[in-house]
Amino acid sequence: MIINFLTRYKTWFSIIPATHLLSLVISCSLLETEPEIYIPDSIIPADSVIAISDVNVIPIGDKGIMTHRTVILSDGKIQGIHDVNEAVIPDSAIIIDGSGKYLMPGLLDMHVHMHAEDLEEYLSSGITTVRNMWGTPDVKKLAHSIDVDSLTGPEIYSASPGIDGDPPTWGYTQVIEDPAEASKLVKRLKSEGWRFLKVYNRLQPDVYKAVSHAAKSENIKLIGHTPWALTIEDVLNAEQASVEHFTGFDRYLGGSQSYQAWISIDQTKIPSIAKRTANSETWICPTLVVLEALSVKNLVESEVYQVQQNLFKLLKSLYDERVKLLIGTDSGIQLTSPGISIHNELKKFVQAGIPPSEVLQIATLGGAQFLQIDDQVGTVSVGKQADLLLLNANPLRNIENTTQIESVIVNGALYPTEYFTRE
Repeated sequence: MIINFLTRYKTWFSIIPATHLLSLVISCSLLETEPEIYIPDSIIPADSVIAISDVNVIPIGDKGIMTHRTVILSDGKIQGIHDVNEAVIPDSAIIIDGSGKYLMPGLLDMHVHMHAEDLEEYLSSGITTVRNMWGTPDVKKLAHSIDVDSLTGPEIYSASPGIDGDPPTWGYTQVIEDPAEASKLVKRLKSEGWRFLKVYNRLQPDVYKAVSHAAKSENIKLIGHTPWALTIEDVLNAEQASVEHFTGFDRYLGGSQSYQAWISIDQTKIPSIAKRTANSETWICPTLVVLEALSVKNLVESEVYQVQQNLFKLLKSLYDERVKLLIGTDSGIQLTSPGISIHNELKKFVQAGIPPSEVLQIATLGGAQFLQIDDQVGTVSVGKQADLLLLNANPLRNIENTTQIESVIVNGALYPTEYFTRE
């Protein structure tokens, strides 16, 4: 502005004293005030325009880091990602200083058991979407309240109550022992609005087969355990959408159906089952943190270590074969802590030999792809929903930096760390 002003009136400036000219230039420069940087200590609502200035963007994928970007958020979406020197920030924007910080997508915890009292724990840990693994009336009410903005929390995609044989293990179990009842059960659960059908331990092979066939007919995915009467090959052949906790792998490699199987496994069988899994459409959600919790609770230290190393060997082999993996914690059943446990799961994936960039992709875009919402979340891209984390350190350098959260942005509303740590 000053240069254009001086050029336009250069003839006039040539006849005034230099000291007066200097005073005029200083006065003009004061007109060019820098935009005010806002330091949030309370919620910035979703109907605001937010500009995160000069931030390092981790878009997810093979793009690396986009440095010195200004990201514009409004109407709950990412409206623009610009070079900091070229960004045009709307006058109405609240400007957040992103210099030295890192912006990445919100995390997806793909195996939880949701309770209303845990909503803030998930959000404060950077989790903006969850897959709930056992449907209950309370979870359905919770998901609806979040959808209509009467509650703040991560988006909930819920499985049905577990489908199992007698005797039931958990409340709301859908007991079925007659294959002829499978079609009726599946149609009813789908009509109730559940996103997936969860299969559980005591299903018999003929019933499992009937439920699987009915689910395909109704175009709804089966997820859950490998039932005790079936093998991991059986559920892979049935095209079960996801297998949790490495169930079925434990019997294939270790001979029993529990965390204890991992104390001693036949490592020579890992390559074959990894290849077989890669040739299926099944996703694997290991939930290493809950297997560790069970081991620590019940085994001696040397056995805990052996369990961990064997789990790592299988996970790395699955990764090397490009098996589709998910990050989940099994939080909500009093074994792992809601929210914060996801950071321990990320760390374990890295300890198994998976690069941090790939682990972050599994925890964001991977979960979104499974849920078939990758057109909405999972990357930092223009047009996507503004579910984001602003971090104070680079998680690609050290995966533990995912805990260095400055702010969580969910559906366009910004929650600073101070909001979650208030008394």
